[in-house]
Amino acid sequence: MPVSVVTLLPFFLVFGLVILLAVVSRRRRLTVDARVRREEAFLAALPPPSVASADLNARALEALDVLCARSNSTAGVYVDMKDYFAWRGWNDADVHHIMGRLGGLDFAHQEVSAEHPFSLYRYRATESGVRENMANSGRSAYSSNVSLNQYTTHGNNFAATSLGSGNASLNQSHQGESRNVHLELAQRLREDAADALPVIADTAQSHAQSLEAALAAGDAVARDESVGHIQRFLQTVGSGFQASQQLLSLLGLPG
Repeated sequence: MPVSVVTLLPFFLVFGLVILLAVVSRRRRLTVDARVRREEAFLAALPPPSVASADLNARALEALDVLCARSNSTAGVYVDMKDYFAWRGWNDADVHHIMGRLGGLDFAHQEVSAEHPFSLYRYRATESGVRENMANSGRSAYSSNVSLNQYTTHGNNFAATSLGSGNASLNQSHQGESRNVHLELAQRLREDAADALPVIADTAQSHAQSLEAALAAGDAVARDESVGHIQRFLQTVGSGFQASQQLLSLLGLPG
């Protein structure tokens, strides 16, 4: 007795589904293999890093500070950091390892989109990255013997340990004077930035704007965070900001 098409239809459907799943699985495997090969080729092409492994944590937190300054401490805003990396003299291996440390801690991520499938220079701070940067600024604002968060790895997991001495506050009798010093600090920062390279000037202007906004709002917490950002910025910027560094000393802070 001849077999009808209706009888064979379920078998064709099952056979077709098996073929489709095999094709999809093979394409997915090829895609993964291609990505792995691209990553291996990228890593193999990297030059020797110029930043010591022991300095990665400190350099990563400095980069996070600039990333947050340029995005106005707003999570998810993509920032092109190429000029900053060039100014620091970091090669592609340095950028990969330093920013990779922030990525592993979920403090910052690279931009990956249809327009930018891969970029070594475009990053966004995460919510936890913004919080960490604010916390580090608060810790560094009132202590001359503070170590920023140091990170050690255990397998694939990161553990954070905060080190530092207790906070000190400005004497209330000098609050009016300190406000004037804060305002002058913002002004001096703008003036020092006038002769700086654009990559440095943009960050300095952003820090000055944040400090002025905090003072205008009467927000002492935001003010202290802004001063912490400025202090960390001045510790890495090099020469050309002597007036700003002198004003930090009037607040009892190291430049």
